[in-house]
Amino acid sequence: MLIRRCLLLIFMLYGTLWALTVSVQTGKEANQSFSVIHIRDTALFQCQAQKDSFDVTTEITCIFENIPSKNIGELNNNFFHITTEITKNTFRIRIVPYAKIDLFPILFDLQKDNNIFDVQSNRSRHWSIVGYEEKNPFMHQEPFSETAINFPVTFPHTALPFVGGLDINGNPIEMQSVNDVSQYIKIKEYYHKKQYDMALEQIKQMEERYPHSVFKSELALYKIRTLHQLHELEAMLEASKKFIREFSSDQNIAEVLVYTAHAYSKLGMFSDADYFYDHLFGEHARSYFAYLGYLYKADQLAESGSWKKALKFYTKVLHETDDATLASDAAFKLAQYYLDHAQRAKAISYLNKISEGNRSYFYEHFNASYDMAMALSDHGEYKTAAAIAGSLLQQMKPRDEQYEAVLKNRGIWLARAHDKESAIQSFERYLKEFAFGQYADEIRREKDALFFDINDTNITAALKVYDRIIERYNGDVIAKKALYKKAKLLYENGAYAKVLALQEALLQLDPQTYDVKSLIDGAVAALMQEHLNRGECKDAVAMSQRYDITLPDAWDHKIYFCAYEAGDYQLAKKTAKKYIQSKEMTQRLEWLYHYIKADFKLGNYTDVLDASKELMSLIALEKSAQYNPVYRINFDANERLDNREGMIQAITTIENVFGLDFDDIDRYAQMVALGNQNKDDVMVENYAKKVIYLQKKRSSYTQTPYIEFSLAEALVKLNKHYEAIEILKSLDEREIGPQQRARQKYLLGSLLQKSAETVAAKEAYKQSVEADAESAWGRLAQDALNLMK
Repeated sequence: MLIRRCLLLIFMLYGTLWALTVSVQTGKEANQSFSVIHIRDTALFQCQAQKDSFDVTTEITCIFENIPSKNIGELNNNFFHITTEITKNTFRIRIVPYAKIDLFPILFDLQKDNNIFDVQSNRSRHWSIVGYEEKNPFMHQEPFSETAINFPVTFPHTALPFVGGLDINGNPIEMQSVNDVSQYIKIKEYYHKKQYDMALEQIKQMEERYPHSVFKSELALYKIRTLHQLHELEAMLEASKKFIREFSSDQNIAEVLVYTAHAYSKLGMFSDADYFYDHLFGEHARSYFAYLGYLYKADQLAESGSWKKALKFYTKVLHETDDATLASDAAFKLAQYYLDHAQRAKAISYLNKISEGNRSYFYEHFNASYDMAMALSDHGEYKTAAAIAGSLLQQMKPRDEQYEAVLKNRGIWLARAHDKESAIQSFERYLKEFAFGQYADEIRREKDALFFDINDTNITAALKVYDRIIERYNGDVIAKKALYKKAKLLYENGAYAKVLALQEALLQLDPQTYDVKSLIDGAVAALMQEHLNRGECKDAVAMSQRYDITLPDAWDHKIYFCAYEAGDYQLAKKTAKKYIQSKEMTQRLEWLYHYIKADFKLGNYTDVLDASKELMSLIALEKSAQYNPVYRINFDANERLDNREGMIQAITTIENVFGLDFDDIDRYAQMVALGNQNKDDVMVENYAKKVIYLQKKRSSYTQTPYIEFSLAEALVKLNKHYEAIEILKSLDEREIGPQQRARQKYLLGSLLQKSAETVAAKEAYKQSVEADAESAWGRLAQDALNLMK
């Protein structure tokens, strides 16, 4: 049996009288991994296994009567999820399996008890839980017969000594207290904090105190790592040789191989280094440590002058590894080479790869990165130098030794790279943090050189500079000048809305110094024209209402139509009024028509009648049929004023001009209503028949059944009963409401009864009742039926 780890967790949870011990072991038996939990207490306690319908254990619960002072929380491994719970009177441990699980009470101690026998008990001081994947590696259960005799098994007093678990070399595992665990954890902490001397001292102490610790291989590995970091090459080689000899199958062997090869290389023992590199590349290809080995190998070749081979290894690492740090190392080495060999574009391309994928690399390798930035600036590559400095500053703190110098140089490099906006920002940052710093005077001089040197062709950058000047020198003359220049720059580049957004601040400027009014009026006019061109009528009208601005006459058409569309009929009328007395007849006709339309919307019907009469006269003279809709406006104005004579004259003109047109169906229906008001049955008959004709022609029955009822009533009064009957029957083909249907059928029945068509009359009355018995028409029909019985 191979035990990989044995971690013993001891919890003294009950004070001095009681002790609960929970230990978790993992191992492998017959190529199958397993894990064992041992739960021990000085008092008897109960453990129960819950099983599903397939007799598979789904959960184990152990219950303790003694309540600990604290909860031990959760534990996990590949086989178990262990949780604890403290209730009012009990303490519980729950074990949920990730694979399969068995529960056993340990009732006998083979080191103390001579006799053992089968006992069915649910209480014990020691319980064992075995987790496994497929088959329990320690036992095979046979069917148990209830009639079998339970003979005890007796062991003589001369029993063999108990050995316990063995490690990978067959040596007994000494179950140390948790001190070696604590010390091992402390070593790891020192190492990860880069306190390598402290880590090495702790490693030596642990080797002396715990020579058979379960962490022996990990301890050896950390010793090699620490010696590697301390560059104690010979000591590291001694440690690595021992590790390779004792732990050749350890999963960390690739890491040991790469450090060993690197140490031999640094000592100038290249053949020995190549021996270990070959093993590393052949046995652990494409691993992290293989690519680290390629970097070390490339460094070795570069130091010996074999740059061509070295570049191949660096490029291989850059293109193949998934590790960002290794790829960055390779890219940095390539950049260094190409910068030294006057191929700056290539060098910058590799540095850009680092900036894009792993910016923190520069800070993690501060000295080399800062030296690189200085070298780039010496070659005039200020943009890349500033980018590296920016990456460094992202992680540096103001108290860092070189922070002030890096911040100063970044600003200067940005200025040299013509990134004036960022340069000013960097200079301001420096002066804020180091107002009396070592380089403060130099920075102020650099900043003054940029302050008013703004290139307006880069609008965004220029605006940002103006904003910073305005904010920094708020209320000062220079801020006012910057505000006006910003507004002018926006105006010149067509950002009229942004100019108007500055209106309040601009109006505070001295009008003798700054021509603010022309700037604002120009922006308003230009923006209004933009809205008109884009058909944004509401915005255009809103601007007209807000600002007292007059656009050139060429814009009047668009202003009128936008105002009319947006519902600003006053503006539309005002725009049209300028031309209604024009001597140019075509212009006068057009604008008089527009004027009448806007005035009608404003409800000035009397004025509309006067203006429409003028326009109708002009139409007759000029034969301008395009303005014929004014006849309809004239009728509508008469109707609004209840001018009955005017309506009669206008409808006659409309029929003469447009013929029978469905667009006028509402006007003909209004004439029917006028005939009803005047009790003029002939007028009703005339216009109702026109409406019915138009409806049938268009197959649109918007005036039904009102128009049919009106016509039928007029025909009856004119003693045209047969026509009235036919009109009422025509409603059978139309969809009307129940009450209207009841009315139709009652009226039809009444006419049929008067015509002595009794059977048909009764049927019509019945249909009226069926349509809506509760309506007035339905009740009249029912009364008629009762009288006919």
